[in-house]
Amino acid sequence: MEAAEARDRAVAQDGARPCWRVRLLGAVEADLTAGTGAPRHIAHWPTRAVAALLARLALAPHRTHAREQLVELLWPGVAPDVGRNRLRQTLSTLKTLLEPAGCSPVLVADRLVVRVAPGGLACDAVEFEQHVRAGRAGAARSVYLGELMPGYYDDWIAAERDRLAALHEPLADEPARAADAGTAATARTATPARGLPSYLTRPFGLAGPAERLQALARLERLVTVHGPGGSGKTRLATEAARALSDAADAPFALVAFVPLLACTTADQTMEAVATAIGAIGAGAADARVRAHLAARTALLVIDNAEQLEPAADDALSALLQALPRLHLVVTSRRLLGIDGEHAFEAQGLPLPDRDATDRTADSPAVALFVDRARSVNSVYTADARTLQAVAGIVRLLAGMPLAIELAASRLRSRTAAELFDQLSRDGTPTLDLLARGAARASADARHASMRHVVAWSWALLQPTQRELMQALSIFGAPAQPAAITAVAGQPQAEVLRQLDALHDLALVRNTAGAQGPTRWVLLQPVREFAAEQQSAAQAREARARLRGWLTRHAAEREADGPAAIAPELVHVHAVIASASADDAARESLELAVALRTRWDTDGLPLHTLQALEDALGAADLPPSLRSRSHELLAFGRCIAGDSAAALRHAQAAVDTATDPRERALGLARWAWAAYFDGRFDADYETAFADAERCAEACGDPGALALVLRVRALIVCNLWLDFEQAEELAVRAQALHERAGQRAMAHYALLNRYTMWAWRGRDEDALIAFAELLKTLEEGGDWAGLMHCTRQQGRVLIRVRRFAEAVQALGRSLRIARQQHMMQGLAQALLHVPEALLHGSDAEAEAAARLQGYAVMHWDRLYPRLNRIEVRELTRARRMLRRRLGPARAEALMLAGRTLALPEALALAPGAGESP
Repeated sequence: MEAAEARDRAVAQDGARPCWRVRLLGAVEADLTAGTGAPRHIAHWPTRAVAALLARLALAPHRTHAREQLVELLWPGVAPDVGRNRLRQTLSTLKTLLEPAGCSPVLVADRLVVRVAPGGLACDAVEFEQHVRAGRAGAARSVYLGELMPGYYDDWIAAERDRLAALHEPLADEPARAADAGTAATARTATPARGLPSYLTRPFGLAGPAERLQALARLERLVTVHGPGGSGKTRLATEAARALSDAADAPFALVAFVPLLACTTADQTMEAVATAIGAIGAGAADARVRAHLAARTALLVIDNAEQLEPAADDALSALLQALPRLHLVVTSRRLLGIDGEHAFEAQGLPLPDRDATDRTADSPAVALFVDRARSVNSVYTADARTLQAVAGIVRLLAGMPLAIELAASRLRSRTAAELFDQLSRDGTPTLDLLARGAARASADARHASMRHVVAWSWALLQPTQRELMQALSIFGAPAQPAAITAVAGQPQAEVLRQLDALHDLALVRNTAGAQGPTRWVLLQPVREFAAEQQSAAQAREARARLRGWLTRHAAEREADGPAAIAPELVHVHAVIASASADDAARESLELAVALRTRWDTDGLPLHTLQALEDALGAADLPPSLRSRSHELLAFGRCIAGDSAAALRHAQAAVDTATDPRERALGLARWAWAAYFDGRFDADYETAFADAERCAEACGDPGALALVLRVRALIVCNLWLDFEQAEELAVRAQALHERAGQRAMAHYALLNRYTMWAWRGRDEDALIAFAELLKTLEEGGDWAGLMHCTRQQGRVLIRVRRFAEAVQALGRSLRIARQQHMMQGLAQALLHVPEALLHGSDAEAEAAARLQGYAVMHWDRLYPRLNRIEVRELTRARRMLRRRLGPARAEALMLAGRTLALPEALALAPGAGESP
């Protein structure tokens, strides 16, 4: 072994030319020496282990390295067999990179040892130490372009970094600069970029933001890249600074990176700046920095400034005033508040479109997750189903790069779908799951886990800000200031002031919509952390205040239509879901009933229906609230496709009614549910007669209008009396308008237009549908849009405008799916095949499969089809048999019965896009 080392040193001394030049000071890069093959530059390494192995070999190119020593160095504490396997794989990867075609062998390895081939590697760190030992101070300074392997925190690297830094410190007092420091090109050549971190991983989604940051840094003297912990601020600033340093028209003579992680005071901050730019020596750091930069156009990247004391901020401001050619790019979780500051928000990586699933893999957030997942699980594959789960994960994490990397590291032991399920659960899953292993956690405690990331920011808050954060943790979606004020119990002016401060600290985000007030929300890890800081009793009290505010808000805004309440529905569903845990059954039912008219335009999700049913069974309720709750649940269950449960609730609403109005509404719901449940008998007449008497007796025009609309439904679809149905719809429309129920009046109007079509006025109906759709869109009436586009599609089929019919029905399906309206979805599915079968052969085959599924799906939900739909389905089946042949058509329809709902929707064009 000693003989081999001696032979290598002899070869090196004889002048053998190195094949690769490795740079470890200020970066981790390698360049193929000219004349030894095609020029090649490596700046990004497949894994950190590959880069670390290269560094170990390059720092001691004449040594023979035992494999066991390398294993312990690179993966301390790992099992021997695992370590040997990892070293074998890492060494193979490194040899592939360093020994392309035309290059001589660089690494020599056998079963026991690894060494560098004679002349294989030259290293700047080795040259720096040789210059120091030989007393060549100028040469040593020119080689030392930054600390050893910035961004790498292995113990042995940190020790070597400190050793080389100690050698450099006495040399840091540069000789007087040349008198002609005038041109930027000369200055830049003399002082290249210093200390910019080098990253082993590929950047994702940074090209656009980095270009914008470069442009801003050229123009403005103070740019603060602010955002929450883990949003990629440092890497974004580094990429922009490196591009400015390397640009052909580089505007700065000096680019330097100034880490402030260990700094809080002004003196510490100025000393860190002086060290980063090489202004080492006697005297105050501030004076040394000013003298060093006086004649230079410089860009300093000031990293991690959020913890600085006000005096340190003032010191940076004073530096800018004293040095007019100085530009600063600051990364911080807060804005500095210095005059002239330009904010550049790091908002996380772009997320995948919810509906364009074919482009999910193109999302930078998804691409980052997949890349990191493959680094920890070599057999990981990203198929369509996996990407759907990955998209859910990165949306949940708001595109935060650190959170995505930590999440991807969990794919060693679980699938993406399992991880998404775990992250979606109640409690603190992102804080509990998203953490580094112990070996890497010691590198930077702030980024060891999402809990550490948030705790670092939490420690910077004032007590009143922490209290507001705890109140905000109740909200799982953006909330308006009035709601936040009600939950926080503070004056609204103070809440708005604190929200602005928390936004500057990158702990809350605001969403300024075209309509309504600005809304505020916490990022999920921040929300979980804030929730942890309050007791269970405090959380229950906060949710109780939110329920009270939502109930009052619903009563105040009911007359303004569906769009006025829609932004709050996500909070409504959340506090209803928590009713059982909060012992707030009655309050949740009161809230749901207060929103009664809203549910006619927006479906009730199954989890909300179940929570309301649980509350109804648990609470000791006044009879009136019980009756109104049963009536609401009768509506919700029928919309959800459970007509039998709807009938039970409707009957209970009638049985517990305390006045004529409640009885009228209960009877109307009973008739509606009975229609979908297939109970076509004489009880209808009795029920309608009783309901009309009660509605007229109570004097509520809205109740009577509902009775008339339900009766019109049955008269049209069971008895095919379109004239009487239209007359009933006209009366219902007038009554809804008199009651101020604009959305309900639109439904009655839709019934009228539908009767026009069934009476032969197809073109008139289509014109009317188009106008009504505009009104429904302006009002945000999703249920109305769903019904109107379905009826529009049916009439378009009648006039043989099949392509337009497919579009209309596809939109109806999208709305029904997204608004949890299973009844409307089942109805729209029945009509898509007849529109689709007139297209290509592939579309006709899809139509046959879809018809088989649609009929089976309807039968699963409801016992019977109405007479009009039976006629339409019979016509479609006949045309399919004619188009495809009887045997082929029947076989495809049978095959369709085996589909799952997502597979069936995939056959319907447009069903998966945005409404």
